[in-house]
Amino acid sequence: MADAVYAVTEPTPLGAHDLERTLKLLLAIGLRARIILNFSELPGPREKITVMAKAFDAEISCELPMDDLLLKSHVEGVPAVIMFPDAVNSSSMRRIAEDIAREYLQ
Repeated sequence: MADAVYAVTEPTPLGAHDLERTLKLLLAIGLRARIILNFSELPGPREKITVMAKAFDAEISCELPMDDLLLKSHVEGVPAVIMFPDAVNSSSMRRIAEDIAREYLQ
């Protein structure tokens, strides 16, 4: 059984609001949180998300910038890591998968 959850959010007011609710829920049920910041370069309450992460002892594990290649792979129904293996976001997603495998499959 997993003891941690990846919460995916974006640096927008709604993203910060939903992240706070998610982090409170995870705390209440005793699960650790890790954060993936999607569309990371969007203007918005980035500092609020950083402060919130620290307050809930949740690390921002990965930042994924906007990427047209992700949209293209989504439209084609092919995972970005397969369709565009050398893309920056594909590398980030592989790293997340490797981190999870290293922690839970050893």
